Amino acid sequence: MASSSKKEFDLVWSGAAVGLIAFEIWAIRSKNWDGTFSHWGRRTSKAIFKTDTVPGKLLFLTAWYGFAAWVGYHIAIEEPQNG
Repeated sequence: MASSSKKEFDLVWSGAAVGLIAFEIWAIRSKNWDGTFSHWGRRTSKAIFKTDTVPGKLLFLTAWYGFAAWVGYHIAIEEPQNG
């Protein structure tokens, strides 16, 4: 029973991948550069990783506070239990 479910899952992801690849090939061949994933990804990643943009600030603050919470947890809670 599980293998049938896994097969369906694989078919769904394979179909999605083939569709996205076909779309990318079409956008490149038609010279529709704004429609390519590489153009979208470059524009989006620049906005995300620059800290003078709102998405960049949010990503930086989330990552920094997440890291600080992780370190604090390991120092304050895990270390006394292990020591």
